[in-house]
Amino acid sequence: MSLKIEINSFGYSLKELKRFQQIVGVFVKYGFGGVLSKISELGVHEKQRVQNLPEGVRLRMALTELGPAFVKLGQVLSTRTDILPKEVVVELEKLQDDVEPFDFTKAKKMFEDETGIKIKDAFKQFNQNPAASASMAQVHKAVLKNGLKVAVKIQRPDAEESFKTDTQILKTIAKLIEQNFSEARIYNPVLMAEEFERSVERELDFRTEARNAERFKNNFKDLKDVIIPKIHSKFTTKKTLVMDYIEGNKIKDLKATPRKKREITRKITFFVMKQIFIDGFFNADPHQGNFIIHENKIALIDFGMVSFLDENLKENLISLYSDVVNKNIDAFTEDFTKIARISENSNVEDFKAEVNDFIEELYGVTPNQIEIGKIFFELTSMARKYNISINPKFLVLAKVFVSLEGLQKQLDPDFNMIQNAKELVREIEKKEKTPSRMIGRTMKNLLSLQNFITTLPPKISQIVDKARTGTFKMEFEHVGLEKPVYRIDRAVNKISISMIIAALLVSSSLIILSKTGPLFQGFSIIGFAGLIFALMLSFWLATAILLEGEF
Repeated sequence: MSLKIEINSFGYSLKELKRFQQIVGVFVKYGFGGVLSKISELGVHEKQRVQNLPEGVRLRMALTELGPAFVKLGQVLSTRTDILPKEVVVELEKLQDDVEPFDFTKAKKMFEDETGIKIKDAFKQFNQNPAASASMAQVHKAVLKNGLKVAVKIQRPDAEESFKTDTQILKTIAKLIEQNFSEARIYNPVLMAEEFERSVERELDFRTEARNAERFKNNFKDLKDVIIPKIHSKFTTKKTLVMDYIEGNKIKDLKATPRKKREITRKITFFVMKQIFIDGFFNADPHQGNFIIHENKIALIDFGMVSFLDENLKENLISLYSDVVNKNIDAFTEDFTKIARISENSNVEDFKAEVNDFIEELYGVTPNQIEIGKIFFELTSMARKYNISINPKFLVLAKVFVSLEGLQKQLDPDFNMIQNAKELVREIEKKEKTPSRMIGRTMKNLLSLQNFITTLPPKISQIVDKARTGTFKMEFEHVGLEKPVYRIDRAVNKISISMIIAALLVSSSLIILSKTGPLFQGFSIIGFAGLIFALMLSFWLATAILLEGEF
C-alpha cells in the first residue's frame, strides 16, 4: 500500500483520526480493502475479512457496524441503481435505523435545556418510555396542559457531533476516491458526499422539519381527506419538536373492507402524486410507518426527508410519466434523455435503442403488473451501463414510487396504477393549462427577457471598449485552410450586423418601455419602427446565411 494523501492534512483531531481508522478497519474487515489500499495506509490489515458472503451483504454489515450515519448513507445509496449493482441495492434496502432508546433523564434534560421550559410545566402527562427510537431522535407521547395529545421528538444528545464527524470523514473518503479512481468521477462522489452532508444537517435541525410540515399543511389545506398535524412552535427548537398526536391505525394494522382499502389506496396515490407533479415538494420517504389512517383520512406524520423539484425537472417528469401512462414509446426515450447527464464517454444511441426495446416489452404485460418505480430503477441501471449519469432527484423519485407501489400492493393487490394514473395525468395537464399557470410562465419568460435586455448593454459596452483599446479577442478553430480568406471578412460583417440588430432591439425596447417620442394609442412610434427595422435586418441576415449554407 502507498499513501496517496496525508490524512492529517485535513486537520483532524486525534479523536477524528481514530474514528477514520476505525471506519477504514471495518471496511477492510468486510472485504473492501482492495479499494481502500489505493487511497490510504492506516495500519489496518485484512485479517478478519468475512469470507464467502455476497458483496451486498458484506456492505450492509459494514454500514450497520459503523453506526447511524453510515446506515443513513446506505439508505440513500439504496436509491442509486445507476451506481450500484441491483443485488447490492436489494441488500441496502434492508437497512433499518431502529436503535436502543436513550435514558429518559437525558431526554428530559435535552428538552428543558432547548426550550427553557420544565417538562412538568409544559405537559399534564409525559410518557417516559419512548414510542419510537431511531438514529437521530426518539419520540414520546405526551398531553399538553390543555388536554391535547402530542408527540414529542427529542434529538439524541450525541447525534449532532457523531453525524458531523462521520460526514466530514465521508467527504474525505469521497475526495480520495475521486482522485484515485478516474472511472468514479462521472458519478461525482464529492458532490454526493456534500449533498449527503446537507441532507443530514437538515434532518438534525428540527426547525426545518417544522417548516416542512407547515408547507405540507398549506399545500393540502383544501383537501378534506388529508391530515397534516399541527406544529407547536412554542416547544419546537433545533433539537426538539412537538406536534399533534394523530390517533388511528398504521397501514399494516388496518382492518377494513376491500372497498374501503381500495379507496384509501386511491387517496394515498393522489396524495403522493400531487406532491410530486403539482407542488414540486414531496416526502422522500413515504413508507408505511409515515402514514396513519384516521377515520378514512390520510395523515402524514414525518417531515424530515423531503425533496424539491424545479419547474424544468418537474415538467420533464410530467412528460415522462405521461409517456409511460399513454404508451408513447418514442417520446418516452427522448424525454428520459432530457434528465440524463451525458459525458463524452456516453453511448447515447445504444442506450436509446435498449430503452425502446425495454418499453416495447413492457407493454406486453397487463396494466396492474406495471410497476413504475421498478421501471425507473431498471432505466437507471441501463444508463449506468452506457456511462450515462441520471439526475439524483430522479432516483429519489424512483424510490418514492417503489414505496408507493409497495403500499398499494399491501392495501389492494389488484389496484390498477395505470388506470388511476391516467386520471391523475389528465388532472395535472388540466392544472398546467390553467390561466394562472400560463400567466405565471409568461411572466417568468418576460422577467428572463427583462434580465437579458438589462444586462445586454453593459456587455456590448465591454465589447466596444475592448475593441477600442485593442484588447478584443475572438478565438477560432480553423478547419480547412483551403477556404478563401475573404469568408472571414464576410463572417465579421455578419457579426457586425448582428451587433447592430442587438443594439436596435435593446434601444427600441427601452424607448417603448419609456414611451418616448410620438405615441400611437400609448405606444412609441419610434420604438416600434426600430423593432420592425431590426426584424427586417434579422430576416435578411438569416436568409443570406441559409442561402450560403453557412449554418
